[in-house]
Amino acid sequence: CYGQNTDAWAAPVRYLIVLFPALDVLSIYPLNVAVAANTIMSLAAGDRADKLQRRTTTRRLVRFAFAIPPILGAALVSDFSKIIAVAGSLVFFISCAFPPLLSVLGKRLCRRKFGDERLDTTPFTLDGGRLWPKGVVLVGGATAAGVVLASSL
Repeated sequence: CYGQNTDAWAAPVRYLIVLFPALDVLSIYPLNVAVAANTIMSLAAGDRADKLQRRTTTRRLVRFAFAIPPILGAALVSDFSKIIAVAGSLVFFISCAFPPLLSVLGKRLCRRKFGDERLDTTPFTLDGGRLWPKGVVLVGGATAAGVVLASSL
């Protein structure tokens, strides 16, 4: 009959199946936090990144700031489908918005440093790359906001 333990080994196997994914994620979490914190700290510090990385207090505070929000989010939101909906919409927004935005910002930087005559255009640079990244950011943001609102209702 379903739900009744007829074998002694069934309970430990059931717990192993349920707990293994959580323990697997928990084991890699410190590494993910350290890599993300170091990357953002290096990007923010620029040329001073090596000096900033050597300061253990600063490094620990930045890592702590990266470690706490996911833990708080997991503690406050009990419905896993809402977490997946928010994360999925943010991934869609990030993957659709940031590459064109970085392309536009990179082109502006190149124009400032080298002038207009040295820039190449591609079939994807409609009207000089001014309009389509804004449209992608707008559509991605609207989609992300819609998914978050729909999942919270």
